[in-house]
Amino acid sequence: MTGALMAAAAAPPAAAAGGDWYATVVIVGGAAEVTRLDIDGMDAPYVESGWQAVGGGGLRIGRTWRALPIRTELEVVHRYRFDLDVRSPSPEGLLDFETNIGTTSAMLNLWVEHRGDGPVTPFIGATAGWARHHVETIRTVLATGDRADEHEATDVFAWGLGAGASWDFADRWTAEAVWRYMNLGEVSTGTLETGESYEAGAYSSHDLVLGLRYRFR
Repeated sequence: MTGALMAAAAAPPAAAAGGDWYATVVIVGGAAEVTRLDIDGMDAPYVESGWQAVGGGGLRIGRTWRALPIRTELEVVHRYRFDLDVRSPSPEGLLDFETNIGTTSAMLNLWVEHRGDGPVTPFIGATAGWARHHVETIRTVLATGDRADEHEATDVFAWGLGAGASWDFADRWTAEAVWRYMNLGEVSTGTLETGESYEAGAYSSHDLVLGLRYRFR
């Protein structure tokens, strides 16, 4: 009887044996670009945008699995605007197209950890999910200042790969830093009332993601 009671006391709780749930607040900063532009309705357009700094933030809800060296997460992030500028000559004069892209994504993350006895844990992983691009395009005739705008929302498949490390600096608190490549799919401006449009075949970003994680017990 005594042996059975001692064994029961030594056994881990069911929740601990399965894993720990946690929440992470993340800040995203990166360098992004759009490529494979397909432009319609413009004469001799030229693009003035290249690599740009982007930023954003969001929240992850995840679980650390004890039986396997993995973590799984649901992540929601909004990244703030990427500016794409195109100019084109026309009978009205030189046209300026300023496109601002904001992106909201919901991703499933899988991280494989190299666990040891210390507080620092390196990991690698992948992510996949849904992204919505909120695109605003402003068309301006530079000679007269006449403006027209168009708003478009595009839903796309997004994916990424990453690597990083976490640091358990307190009982329930962990800091982490992750480099991540993100492919955010295609971006479209829609067709303006004046007939112009353009579409980027790929929107990609190299991100540094900083997170502060709280473990629930």
